[in-house]
Amino acid sequence: VVVRLIGGEGYWRYGLERLTALASAGLFRLIVVPGETQWDAQLAQHSTVALPTARRLWQLCVAGGPQNRASALTLLDGLAQGLEDDLPAVSDMPRYGTCDSQTLHPTDTSPHLGSIPVVFYASLLQAGTTQPIHALCAALTARGHSPAPVFVPSLKDADAAGFLRELFERLQPPMVSNTTAFASSSPDDAGAGGPLASTGAPVIQA
Repeated sequence: VVVRLIGGEGYWRYGLERLTALASAGLFRLIVVPGETQWDAQLAQHSTVALPTARRLWQLCVAGGPQNRASALTLLDGLAQGLEDDLPAVSDMPRYGTCDSQTLHPTDTSPHLGSIPVVFYASLLQAGTTQPIHALCAALTARGHSPAPVFVPSLKDADAAGFLRELFERLQPPMVSNTTAFASSSPDDAGAGGPLASTGAPVIQA
């Protein structure tokens, strides 16, 4: 049984007490880890597996992405078989960057001049829920365009915004397709309109 708890032990004390009692009685093995990106050693003490194992599962969940998700399932499968020594490595996923337009795998290859950026959240890559982006890129390709999928944690993230501005300057896109939600600029932009407005090209909110 795996629990990823948001807020810490105090947010679900009774539930943790009951699960810990049942796990201590031998009904199942228990892993309790934070649901956030900050490790909580006190929370993890509720686990009945070795703490390095619980921490590695947490790291895999935080990093996200299909490869880390598969490694997390492999780790859990090993625990179910009584294996605990071989912990899978965590695959680092960049916070922002470009993707291959067909596979949506992150790539170091820069799109060519005139490509149409398709901006989406990095969380879609982490969760493996990229089907809408696949469909949008396929539709653009079918109409003779060259899509350039670009993932970011947020349009208001300073590093990601800088990356987008540099990318747009290189691409000179005829338009930008944006699938992110919420505001695209912060108060510090002083009316600049955020990174999507840096090219002057039309921005289509998809």
